Order: sequence, then structure tokens, then C-alpha cells
Amino acid sequence: MTQAKETKRIKSRPCCSIIVIGAGPGGLAAAIGIRKAGHNVTVVERMPELREIGAGIQVPPNSSKIFKKWGILEDVVSRAVQPHDITIHSYKDGHVLTKQTLDPAMQQAYHAPYLVIHRAEYIKVLVKEAEELGVTIQLGSVVEGIDFARPPALRARAIRWLSEPTCRPYLFQLAIRIRCT
Repeated sequence: MTQAKETKRIKSRPCCSIIVIGAGPGGLAAAIGIRKAGHNVTVVERMPELREIGAGIQVPPNSSKIFKKWGILEDVVSRAVQPHDITIHSYKDGHVLTKQTLDPAMQQAYHAPYLVIHRAEYIKVLVKEAEELGVTIQLGSVVEGIDFARPPALRARAIRWLSEPTCRPYLFQLAIRIRCT
């Protein structure tokens, strides 16, 4: 990635170094959002590699709007399906209990699509964006505990690296409690 592109995509100079635990969809999305807000981010993942695990994930319009703002919606849409409707049947006899129209209803109501995507494809899009933004993804690392009684600069020492770390974390914060120094 060129420096000019990265400068456009990152809001400000980093004031915090954040560790996100878990490289699933939630952790990667959090890392992207935090990085775009201008902070350094390392994602710590137990697995030694990101594998194709899981099934379909629903991407509601509010998520689609965020992906559009981030510039990755087109990539998500290219790997997803846009269901016309959801139909719920009775387990007893199979008759239709309810039917919810999704397309074009969601697009019209929320100005964003409702999508379904395979978890592995979703992860690929998020990993690509995270890496392009400079997020470090540290695989094969286990968090054994977090001592919230310790000062923020010492909390990251509860991480046991299964492989040589690619970062030197000096600040551990969860999204619910961020303090910039």
C-alpha cells in the first residue's frame, strides 16, 4: 500500500496501541474500525493459521453501510448472496409461519443490502482490509489472562506467545475502556 493511500484512510496519528483478542469477524471488524480511527492495532489469535471454519453469516444493512463507508462493500457483495426473502416454517407440519421480504425491501428502507456470506469469504475480505491498513495479525498466540488491576502498560504481559511476536505490545485496552496516553 502506498503511503498516500494509507494517509487518506487513517484519520490521525496513532495515540494508542490496542490489542484485539480473536481474529474472527468481530475481532477483525473491531481492528479495522480502531485502525481507521487512527490507532495501532494488533490482533491476537490462538489458531496458528486462519482456516475455512464455519458456515454462513448474515450481513444486515447496518453492517453493509459500515462496509460501504470503509470501501469494502463491493468486495463483500462479490462474495455474498442477496436473498430475496426469509421464510419460516413450522417444525410440526412445514406450513409457512411467516415470510419477510428482504430484496429490494432492505435496500429501499435502509439504503443498504441484506447479505449472506460464507464465514471463510467474510474473513478473507476483513483480513485483506486489516492488512492493507497496517493491522498486525499475530497468529498462534494465547491470552492466558488479563489483570485489570495492573496499569494498562503492563496488561499485555498476560499473553503467552506460541511463536515469536511480531509486535511489542505496551498497552492493552478493551473497546469498553480505552485510555490514550
